[in-house]
Amino acid sequence: MLRRLLILAGVPLLAIALMGLAGTGLQSVPIGALRRTPLPTRTPTSLPMPTNTPTPTSLPYATPTPGPTTVVSGTWKIVSSPNVGTGTYGNRLNSVAVVSANTAWAVGFSPAPGGTPAYIRQSLIEQWDGNTWNVIASPNPAGKPDVELNGVTAVSANDVWAVGHSGDPSYIPYQTLTEHWNGINWSIVSSPSPGTYNGNDLTAVAAISFNDIWAVGWYQSGPSGQEGGALTMHWDGTSWTVVPNPGKAALYAIAAVSSNDVWAVGSQVILHWNGTTWSSVAFPLPVGNNQYLALKGISATSTSDVWAVGYRQWPYNEGYLNAPVTYHWDGISWSLVYNAGMTNEVLSGVVAIATNDVWAVGDNGQLQHWNGVAWSRVSAPYPDLGGSFNRLAAASAGDIWAVGYYDQNVTYQLLTWIDRYTIP
Repeated sequence: MLRRLLILAGVPLLAIALMGLAGTGLQSVPIGALRRTPLPTRTPTSLPMPTNTPTPTSLPYATPTPGPTTVVSGTWKIVSSPNVGTGTYGNRLNSVAVVSANTAWAVGFSPAPGGTPAYIRQSLIEQWDGNTWNVIASPNPAGKPDVELNGVTAVSANDVWAVGHSGDPSYIPYQTLTEHWNGINWSIVSSPSPGTYNGNDLTAVAAISFNDIWAVGWYQSGPSGQEGGALTMHWDGTSWTVVPNPGKAALYAIAAVSSNDVWAVGSQVILHWNGTTWSSVAFPLPVGNNQYLALKGISATSTSDVWAVGYRQWPYNEGYLNAPVTYHWDGISWSLVYNAGMTNEVLSGVVAIATNDVWAVGDNGQLQHWNGVAWSRVSAPYPDLGGSFNRLAAASAGDIWAVGYYDQNVTYQLLTWIDRYTIP
């Protein structure tokens, strides 16, 4: 694959870097390194490790107040999902949102329908109609061969938002991308892109109401990486506006409890919106030197029950090792909670249904369940060569969707992967 990429004229390495940023890559990607072929007059440098509000503790692991133990009585099954064309990057689903048992949305990217040029990535949006997943036509900004949707949220069946980025790998900066479904079609909605150097990206979106929606990601406006950082944008029913926050690195996920209780997580940071301002909230780091922490998913059932998941990474020989992490907010503080993951695994998404019913997903088809007392692994069907779940969403405790991608054994192309959990 690498040789193939190198010989593709005019295709820089940005697309792969952005895929790693939005997904579950095994090595951290500093903001300053997110563009593959900078303009000749610019030489981006990697970001220094951000200054963290959290501090290591000697006993960081804790257990939230246990609720009644529940038994997982349902099963996970693969649900067929469509793919569009063939190309360098294949097809991939990054996020899913549920309106009802008969309506769900999944977003990501796919090749051009005809498969040429091979390096094209365009927006991919699929809808569940109660029986099958179908590709729904979605717009792509003109002249932008690299388009990806990373997050989706639904206010109602006629009010759905998807966010991501668009750009031309030959030029920088990339631009934020927001698209809206009005019940009939998808359309591009103008959104600000404050980063003027290496670009902009939206990684997740969460809705409170039709006029109260948040999107998060990152931006960069200078070569040192300090001219930018975490990006938080708000939709007020009329337009998107950048809202300042104290974050200095990428945000990957967001969860909204109410208009004055919103959480965002990312690279070594947890941010909270209290209705007026964003602030950084302390949390314990895993014990160990040179630890890098990326929180990729967050979900809440109430103001005092919030879960965040991701991975920690540390140097090992000439490379890195990873391990999943799970954090819990009890209304007062964040605690690091033991999970059922193993070394060289990561968690990328979480959905909290009740205090004793939480699901987390990650690479290698990893599924974990919290029953109010402990995390445990749950098996799921594994397609072909296997792949990774990116996000999940629930219609109810007995109806959950997980989306991602897998490697196809015949052509070795990435293909969409959707699993559904149901209780008989």
